[in-house]
Amino acid sequence: MKYILIFKECSMSPLFLSHAVWRHPEATSLNRLPMTSLPLSFPTLKEALSDALGGPEKRDLSSHPYHRNLGGTWDFLLYDNPLDVDADVLDEQSSLPWNPIIVPGSWSVQGFDKPHYTNVVMPFENDPPHPPEANPTGVYRTTFTLDDHWNGRRTILEIGGAESYVELYLNGAFIGMSKDTRLEARFDLTGYIREGINTLVLIVVRYSDGSYIEDQDQWWFGGIHRDVTLTSLPQETLSDIKATPTLDETLTEGVIEIRTSGNQVIDALDVRLYSDEGNLIGQAVLNAEEGAVVGSLKLSSPKLWSSEAPNLYYLGISTLDEHRVIPIGFRTVEIRRGSLLINRKRVLIKGVNRHEHDERTAKTIGIGSMVRDIRLMKQHNFNAVRTSHYPNDRRWYELCDRYGLYVIDEANIESHANYDTLCRDESYAAAFLDRVQRMVLRDYHHPCIIGWSLGNEAGYGQNHDACAAWIRRYDPLRVIHYEGAVRPEWGQGAHTLESLKRGAPATDLVCPMYPPLALIEEWDRTTDMDRDPRPLIMAEYSHAMGNSNGSLSDYWDLIRSSRSIQGGFIWDWVDQGVLVDDEGRPVGFRNVEGHAPKRWRYGGDFGDRPTDYDFCLNGIVFPDRSLKPVMSECLKVQQPIRVRSDNPSGGRFTIINEHDFTTTKNIALACSICNECSIEEYTFEVDLPLLQPGERVEIRLGELQESRVRAMMRSNTTFISFAFTLKESTPWAEKGHVIALEQFALSTISKSVYTHTPAYPTRRTDDSLFVETILYKASIDREGFLASLHFEDRPPLLASPLKPNLHRVPTQNDGLKTFIHLEGVEEFSFYHEKKAMKPWLEHSLDDPVLILEELKIRHNQVKTIHRIGTRTGLNLGSVGQTFTFTLEEVFLHAVFDLSDALEDYPSVGYRCSVTKQEEPVSWFGRGPEENYPDRKSGSLIASYEKTVEELFVPYIVPQDCGVRTDTTRLGLEGAKIEGILPFSFSIHPYDPKELWEKRYADRLIPDTVDHLSLHAAVRGVGTATCGPDTLDRYRVPSGIYQMRLRLS
Repeated sequence: MKYILIFKECSMSPLFLSHAVWRHPEATSLNRLPMTSLPLSFPTLKEALSDALGGPEKRDLSSHPYHRNLGGTWDFLLYDNPLDVDADVLDEQSSLPWNPIIVPGSWSVQGFDKPHYTNVVMPFENDPPHPPEANPTGVYRTTFTLDDHWNGRRTILEIGGAESYVELYLNGAFIGMSKDTRLEARFDLTGYIREGINTLVLIVVRYSDGSYIEDQDQWWFGGIHRDVTLTSLPQETLSDIKATPTLDETLTEGVIEIRTSGNQVIDALDVRLYSDEGNLIGQAVLNAEEGAVVGSLKLSSPKLWSSEAPNLYYLGISTLDEHRVIPIGFRTVEIRRGSLLINRKRVLIKGVNRHEHDERTAKTIGIGSMVRDIRLMKQHNFNAVRTSHYPNDRRWYELCDRYGLYVIDEANIESHANYDTLCRDESYAAAFLDRVQRMVLRDYHHPCIIGWSLGNEAGYGQNHDACAAWIRRYDPLRVIHYEGAVRPEWGQGAHTLESLKRGAPATDLVCPMYPPLALIEEWDRTTDMDRDPRPLIMAEYSHAMGNSNGSLSDYWDLIRSSRSIQGGFIWDWVDQGVLVDDEGRPVGFRNVEGHAPKRWRYGGDFGDRPTDYDFCLNGIVFPDRSLKPVMSECLKVQQPIRVRSDNPSGGRFTIINEHDFTTTKNIALACSICNECSIEEYTFEVDLPLLQPGERVEIRLGELQESRVRAMMRSNTTFISFAFTLKESTPWAEKGHVIALEQFALSTISKSVYTHTPAYPTRRTDDSLFVETILYKASIDREGFLASLHFEDRPPLLASPLKPNLHRVPTQNDGLKTFIHLEGVEEFSFYHEKKAMKPWLEHSLDDPVLILEELKIRHNQVKTIHRIGTRTGLNLGSVGQTFTFTLEEVFLHAVFDLSDALEDYPSVGYRCSVTKQEEPVSWFGRGPEENYPDRKSGSLIASYEKTVEELFVPYIVPQDCGVRTDTTRLGLEGAKIEGILPFSFSIHPYDPKELWEKRYADRLIPDTVDHLSLHAAVRGVGTATCGPDTLDRYRVPSGIYQMRLRLS
């Protein structure tokens, strides 16, 4: 109470700001209205229903008589500290040097102050609850005039989101204040409105005591980032309503329990239920009982809501003067013996974590961007999203309701830098509970929300238990999620079998972050589901930093075969890159022409210190929502249709419909057969039987018995591919969109080294050995490497000798080059521990010592043996090469014998530069997108072609990229390279040193030649920036490796 008393005593002060409430966590708000779940009121029920049916995509409130969006250009001043703000900001006649600013829109992308990125550390000295002395404070000013029909009614101002403390003034009078950056704050302006022009001033303090529990892995931007609106309400109005759809045990009878809440003065409600087509299907008049209106509506055989079939109903709520429509859905959420059940079905959670981020406008997200996100998620078989790590814009939930995504709604609580303390700190107890309660109250009616999250990386203490207890009382029909509860008691230590058994009061899900496969497999095998019925759904997994997401298929193989591992949420959706102009300034709302590649910047690029640099680049899509190669892997491992066969060549296949609630009515199937020799794929359509959810059917493909196909199978290794596509368009994808892929080898034919007429060395000098036939010229240099190869009527292949290579440029998972200068700094030790690239750099694997120990010429063969070493003196083993020359071709057989001097190697194979490729590169192997040994299930084997530029992936931080695995034919302008044994390759316009030395893709300078790598084996990408390293089976340990290539 002491803060309330102080506020009352000081309410006549010109600026309430002078009382420094932003550093008192007990004070969460003043004069802020209670949170409400109610949508906007309309003058008629018809208008309210039309708005609800159209949804946020079609919403146009410009002609609404009682709603005003104050967005646009406001006046703005930025001060260094809140206590520096002059009371003259309230003086409408003052001559202060106001600047224009767009609202909503963070000020740090509009030329004021700077963006600041951190992951764990606070952006200022860590001393809770005190914010820093240097604390940018923005003053916003605008004016408005109200229409006469607003007179005699209540005028409500809503601030959609302001970072991180806001107080407001109207016509010079203090109205109130609020904390919590990610939830609306509503204030009643009625007693302060005047006729004519009204002047509204909002003062936003960038950092507050609330910042210590908003320490998420994201940018600190500052300012107003969501809409500011005015709404006019009758004097007697609904405060809130709680409408709860429930189902009986058979899921065939529905009831909507309705209760008003708050200080109600409403005697009765007219309640109507509409179908998704707007037809009236139920109606009742509910009367007040003991201060609340209570009642129900019944509905027989309701259509159930799910991510696959997001069936909505529309609940009309009318009083004498107000009409609102709430979209609702009938569905159940429960946990039974190790399974999360949606409508009594065990649904696999194919989720992703999503920050609100726009490359230009920061935390201000347009409806078009939201829709694009949802469509891309659905197109790649995601069915769930976690609002990491705060409540999102209200419209996001409306869209998830309509399109069908399960949502874990997360409270705006993260105290990562103070992990163990604030969750146990009584002074923050009110803030914890306030944030959780207001989230639940606001979002209660959305059927998409299946669970509430108590926050992220904020330890586990009594403040969490209080929040969970309140949720269980208010909303027992959803689950509670909180990862911190299944960590060890103190510190953010690694998850263990014991810790995964903790935390039942605060989480209904066992929801670890980045758990090793072995750990969760053991948990699944050993946990007694009768004693602990909680399923395991990973809060975060498969960290997507740069070229990443190795072993997604391994996780999903385990998920599908487990008892109670039910999926998880990939970290995360979008790279949080900030688009800048030529001078390195955030583009913001300016119409700046694009640059290819785009100039995206990350932590530290705006002088922001301390920072976690590029750790904000964790998305499976780029900041502009262009796709990263991993998206094809996501589609594959999460696909809802699967095909199995024990004998593919026999033509028998089992098709399984893994949809939980929908049939295959809208799915078409086409097959294609190809091999390395086929000029065109043989394609045919298959009549797919109608399969119910979970049903399977065996089909037999008679086409495999055709003579053409049998001939293909005898001639070369041949593959059959299945593509399942949409017959008709859906809200989230167009007709023909591929939802599932599968591939099988129909035959496996070993390639032989054909014996052609031998070609003998024609000339030898001190420096080289030359071979010349009517079809090509080749040379081997004095060091024993293939130095030149020029086929008739083609450009020369090699621009540098083809040399053995044990290196590839490190990915961000191998180690963060942007953090190298911080090695030894305790706060950043996490980024350096056990990183694969450390010995690569220490021993300069990019510049090996290759010592020729033997060179023999016998007939048409040249044999060499090289010792491979490092400049630090390590013996890495040897490579033996055999070059066989014929009249038409050159054969290379290389045998690498790698020592155990290194635990594992980045690669083993060859590297060279080749003449610039003017034509597309073709290959037969996995594609079309980049793929690696531990991320290739979504890349089918077929014939492809792309330009060298298209083969390069412009990860914001340059790194190894563009590998294509399981290749047996590579077509370059200078030669065709065939693998007697499959190999992997990449070809780039950039020198590997350029990729390593540059920090931004847009600053890469193409070389005058292209750079080719051929791999007998290449290390998988793993997820080691924040998660398990590459699994052993995808590494390159010591041992014998072979390459057998034919160049023609």
